Amino acid sequence: MTPAERYLLLGLRLGRHVDGLVDAYYGPLELKEQADAEPLVDAATLAADAESLLADVGDGWLGDQVLGLRTYAGVLAGEEFSYSDEVERCYGVRPEPPTPDAYAEAHERLDELLRATARSPTGARPSVSRRSCRPSGCFPRFETSSRSCARARRRSCRCRRARRSSSSR
Repeated sequence: MTPAERYLLLGLRLGRHVDGLVDAYYGPLELKEQADAEPLVDAATLAADAESLLADVGDGWLGDQVLGLRTYAGVLAGEEFSYSDEVERCYGVRPEPPTPDAYAEAHERLDELLRATARSPTGARPSVSRRSCRPSGCFPRFETSSRSCARARRRSCRCRRARRSSSSR
């Protein structure tokens, strides 16, 4: 079996553990049938298979893909990775927390934007009403029923408040 076929089979086997891992499969039908027909392969065995395949494929695109599957299988088998290590092994990018300077720049930009909106011709900050954000007429039944529910809640709240205040006298 070629390294590419082993990779496909590894992905199909791992995909049986996690629904949606294999988004779409257009490879050889016999590999899919083989993976579907065999008993579920445990995650530790899949991690070992991935290690073996990694040694054969080396660096490059396929090696990166296999490393991602290896990491995922290891996590399913109970191996623990730091968040940063897991992301780097699965996606090839190490997440780095923003620096304090990045937060300071974001705050400065927000201050600029807020000062700009405060300088509107009327002196008031522009506001967006909830009605302007809602596509009119799209959900009339929901809008009507939600308004009815809101009115009913307000009425029941008034009743409870009235009862509470009369009982405490």
